[in-house]
Amino acid sequence: MALAALAFATGCGSERSTAAYCKAYNSGFDRIKSEYPDVDQYSHAKNPLLLLLRTTSALGDIVALIGDMAGAAPDDIKTDTQRVHDSMRKQLDLVGGTSGSAATGDLKGLLSGIGGAFVDSITNAGAYQRMDAYIVANCGGRHMFSASPQT
Repeated sequence: MALAALAFATGCGSERSTAAYCKAYNSGFDRIKSEYPDVDQYSHAKNPLLLLLRTTSALGDIVALIGDMAGAAPDDIKTDTQRVHDSMRKQLDLVGGTSGSAATGDLKGLLSGIGGAFVDSITNAGAYQRMDAYIVANCGGRHMFSASPQT
C-alpha cells in the first residue's frame, strides 16, 4: 500500500518529455483532422456557415488536446502550453456567452465577450507563438496557430 501511494505521489504513468508531448500532439491532431477534415487554416470551404459550425465543434476537441499536451509537456514548454490551454478554454467559454448575448440582443454582453477574447489573445500571443514554434521544431508538426506557410 505504501508503494501504491508513493507511485501515485510521484506521478507514475505520466511521462513528461518531448517525446510524450509530441505523441500527444500527433495522435490528437491526427484524430481531430480526421473528424473535422474541413477545419484547416488553409482549406477553402464552399459553405462558410458549415465551416463555422465545424470550427466551433472542433474547438472543444482542440482545447482537450492542448490539455493532454500540457500534461505531457517537458519543463521548457509546460508553462506556455498551460497558458494556451487556459486561454483557449476561456475563449471557448466566451463563445457560449457571446452567442447567448447575441441571441438575446445584449449588446453590452456581446461587446464585453468579444473584447475579453481579444485582450486574452493579445496577452497570451507569446505563449501561442512559442508553442507553435516548439511543435514545428520538435514534433515534425505543422504550424498550429500561425498563418505561416506549411512546409
